[in-house]
Amino acid sequence: MIKNINAIKAVDGLGLVLNLKLALNNIKKEKNTFSPFIISSLSMFIIVFIMFSMRVSHSLKKLNNWEIISKMLFFGLVTVILFSIIFLFYSYNFLLNERSREYSIYNVLGFKKSNIILVAFYEILICLLIITGVGLIVGIAIAKFLFLIFVNVIGESYYNLEINPLAIIFVIETFFLIFTILFSLGALKILKTSPKELLTKTSKGEREPKGKIILTISSLMLLISGYYLALTVDNPVNALTKFFIAVLLVIFGTYLFYIAVTISYLKMKKKMRSYYTSHNFISTNLLLYRMKANAIGLANITILLTMSLVTLIVTTGLFIGSKQVILDNFPQEAQVRQNVIHKNDSRLGLNKIIEDTSNKSGVKVSNLNTIRQIPYDFIGRSRKNNSIDFNGVYLNLLGKNIMSVVMVTAEDIQKLGNHIEILKSLKKNEILMTDFSGNTKNIEYVGWYGQKYKVVGHLNKIANLPKQPSISETSLLIFSDDNSMNQAISAINKTYDKEGLSTDSSPYFLSLFDISPQKVYQFKKYLSQQDKGLELDDRKSSLKEVVVEIGGILFIGFILSFSFIIGVAMITYYKQLSEGIQDKKTFKILQDIGLTKVEVKKTISKQVRMMFIIPIAMMVINFLFSYNMISKIIELFGITDSEIIGIVSLLVVLTVILFYYLTYKITNLVYFKTVENKSKQDVGLIIS
Repeated sequence: MIKNINAIKAVDGLGLVLNLKLALNNIKKEKNTFSPFIISSLSMFIIVFIMFSMRVSHSLKKLNNWEIISKMLFFGLVTVILFSIIFLFYSYNFLLNERSREYSIYNVLGFKKSNIILVAFYEILICLLIITGVGLIVGIAIAKFLFLIFVNVIGESYYNLEINPLAIIFVIETFFLIFTILFSLGALKILKTSPKELLTKTSKGEREPKGKIILTISSLMLLISGYYLALTVDNPVNALTKFFIAVLLVIFGTYLFYIAVTISYLKMKKKMRSYYTSHNFISTNLLLYRMKANAIGLANITILLTMSLVTLIVTTGLFIGSKQVILDNFPQEAQVRQNVIHKNDSRLGLNKIIEDTSNKSGVKVSNLNTIRQIPYDFIGRSRKNNSIDFNGVYLNLLGKNIMSVVMVTAEDIQKLGNHIEILKSLKKNEILMTDFSGNTKNIEYVGWYGQKYKVVGHLNKIANLPKQPSISETSLLIFSDDNSMNQAISAINKTYDKEGLSTDSSPYFLSLFDISPQKVYQFKKYLSQQDKGLELDDRKSSLKEVVVEIGGILFIGFILSFSFIIGVAMITYYKQLSEGIQDKKTFKILQDIGLTKVEVKKTISKQVRMMFIIPIAMMVINFLFSYNMISKIIELFGITDSEIIGIVSLLVVLTVILFYYLTYKITNLVYFKTVENKSKQDVGLIIS
């Protein structure tokens, strides 16, 4: 520090050069303080560069569905930039607080505030130059590597990511703007703060908020309201509209929980008899002070952990679940659909078209079966005890009493290889039911627009029948024959006609068959020449399309989650470092009054464990209450398999907890190292 004092005395002679030299010395000398800020900024720089590089790269246009991927990357880019601004402001604010003590010494020794601001400017400029240089080199390498992973995930074959110079210009301009804002806020802070305030800044904790009872009640009301919204969501569309409201309520409730509820609990604990033991007396009081000083940091950690958890569950659930949806919808490799328009349209007619196309194209088809079915989406129904009555027209998707059904005949179900005895004995006013989603196993009667059917059985599973995805409760109604099914179709059409509406549904024939995936294109070409308006859908192409769309979402989800996780790691590090600095004197006093080093360490460990457990506990609680809403949002994409959603959720929760535990163990070393180091006197700092 002697060199720094000499520089201060000579500042009037060689101001700019000495300020730059002083800034360089400060970064080198205080590397433990600057390193977290540089690392966090570098991480955000690389993430922004990667996402923008992929979005503007000419390589992207060589991928199928590149427009969809581009939109996803743009959404992710905007989210990461906004998060970077908030997160880097938090990081730089911590850096300023740590630097405030040295700035105050400069001021006392004759440095003007303008010179202090200039030193701060050079410090942040040097940081920006380091981040830009290292970030571009590392970013280009990682961008190419992640592009390989991304292309592999979506099943493409073009692996070369071309770096567009526009990406380099954009990321430099973006972070120059962010750092300009950070420096401006820091300069304003230095100008408004007196030398005395600067000198004591690092020793100050957050003041205890006033009106604890009001804040505690507000916190509980906000959390309960958010949890109630999440638990009472009854359909996927409703979940999407209420999701952001619930998120905001829980975020504000979480902040107030740490500010008010935890402190209120600790104050209540002070009134208990167990408080008056040496161990509890010390740990409770120190924990009370710690919560006052670190409530916002703990709230940030909880929110970021929850955000990363929800993002990973939704994106991973979509990726895995969407593949299963396609497999369920394609029990065989190919499907050809024909709407029933003319009286002459028939199953045999569509079969003949498929066979003729096979002969002309030279493409072999096998296991050909054609069925007739009709879907009705979002129709009104009422449910009472053991019966369902369908009597309403299309309702608002946000309504509770909606349901979707698919009609098919028992004969067609048998064609698909379902040789169940009850299918052969089904009578005119009888039906069988199967649930695609929802639960109708206790239903014995179905009222259908003036007609009544007895439910003579529920089939748990039907082989080789396409399972159509829907965002509402969906059931399959199996009629005895075409005549019975036609009567049901006529009944619903009459009801809609009276209302001047249309069901927008009509029967269609669906041919299911196996075909070589490599010869699908050739078959399609000859099918289009039949001039029947028929189109073929195949399993392989549908899977690839879904993988591209959902794979892009998965990639963006992992990038965002990685950003949030970096935020958690850095905030945890800052919290542990600042607590260690604050606790040096506290634990020295504890040793001076007679506590042994073992007792002091035991007290420290208990508090640090609490700081680890509380955010994880809150994250798990938030997740448990939001699970219903998360599953409903995933259902928007037709994924109704609760087992898949449950397994994915469990694995992601365990992964996030493991990550945070490792972060806790690593940053714990920083905390104990800081606490156990002996405090130096101000004079010692100056002459060292």
